[in-house]
Amino acid sequence: MWSVWSETVDVYLGQGVAMLKAGARETIVSRSPATLPLERVLAKLADNAAAGQVILKKGSRLRVSLSGAWCPALAVTIPEGVTRWEERRQIALASAARDMGTDLEQIACEIDAVAPGAAAAIALPMREELERWATQLGCRLVSVAPLWATATQSKLSRQRSIQGLLVIEPDAATLIASDGKNGFKTTSLPGEQDAATLYAHSQQWLQGLGLEDSGFARIGFGLTAHPPMATGPKRWTGHWYSA
Repeated sequence: MWSVWSETVDVYLGQGVAMLKAGARETIVSRSPATLPLERVLAKLADNAAAGQVILKKGSRLRVSLSGAWCPALAVTIPEGVTRWEERRQIALASAARDMGTDLEQIACEIDAVAPGAAAAIALPMREELERWATQLGCRLVSVAPLWATATQSKLSRQRSIQGLLVIEPDAATLIASDGKNGFKTTSLPGEQDAATLYAHSQQWLQGLGLEDSGFARIGFGLTAHPPMATGPKRWTGHWYSA
């Protein structure tokens, strides 16, 4: 029987893995082949949630976090003098379409609220598939955003001494850092990365930007539970760790 009150449910989508967390209940982890169509990935996640006694209530608010492999950080150069948010977003949209090799009408794009030189974009068919899934469940899709954007809004990232951030996920690593000129530079490494490769790449990247390692924070996101991270993001608490 459907409940009359709504709750917020977090969904994470990576390549080969999907997760669902509703309130204080145990996180549901669903694994699939990386080539499995999104429609089937979402259907399997809902089935696994039901098997785990997590019933998605009618009217629940779904917040979807996309991995860095699904939604990499895109660097955007905003000309000086452009201050209106909508103008900046349109510039980011054009830049993202160029990087993705598609038309403006085929993608949705937003600028990161904390690092305005970084943007995220997804293909509209993906957004439409998520909306269709939410409707089928009787839920509401309230947001779709990359997980790295959640990390940039954490207490750790907002510390004055922090100029750069490395977000490590099971299927990607995302680096975002200030270029010292009120802009931000980004780079994404798809696939699972070993510690030595990540360290070498981040050091080379930081040196290229003229940044010190002491001003660079590393934060990881795991599929299993971790001790709460005081300065970590509030969303998906218990899955973040200091890397």
